[in-house]
Amino acid sequence: MKESDVRIDAVTCRHPDSLFAFVVRATRFRQTCTMSRHRYILLALATITVGLAVHRGGTAFAPAFRDFAGDSLWAMMMAWWVGALVPAAPRFARSSIAYAMCVGVELSQLIHTPVLSAIRATALGHLVLGSGFDPRDLLAYLVGVSLAAVLERYIR
Repeated sequence: MKESDVRIDAVTCRHPDSLFAFVVRATRFRQTCTMSRHRYILLALATITVGLAVHRGGTAFAPAFRDFAGDSLWAMMMAWWVGALVPAAPRFARSSIAYAMCVGVELSQLIHTPVLSAIRATALGHLVLGSGFDPRDLLAYLVGVSLAAVLERYIR
């Protein structure tokens, strides 16, 4: 490689089709198109606040609606936390990971061991791990993760 092939600051290459130039352009694009971790964390905390309000103080809503909304908000929160962990990952990948985590937690509700039952008996354990398997929750998780993906597109 000649010194004239690459600029000294290693930001651009002489030949625009080189792999290095592509990686630099892709990295800059990612940096400008991804939300910051702080924003995802704020969205997760806001979603937790709304979810707790629905869970504890949403008596004006029908129980079925509260259950579905709470599960959807829980899945949305998971999408925000995944975004905070890997903000540069594509939105579809983050959404898929979040949905897979939600499904995993829901399927774990089919397992009843003394340790898991003791954890689920606590308030925090119940909010995080749930209590019993319900296939309708899988739809609520899909709605929540999808809504997070759509919201993210518009709040950038």
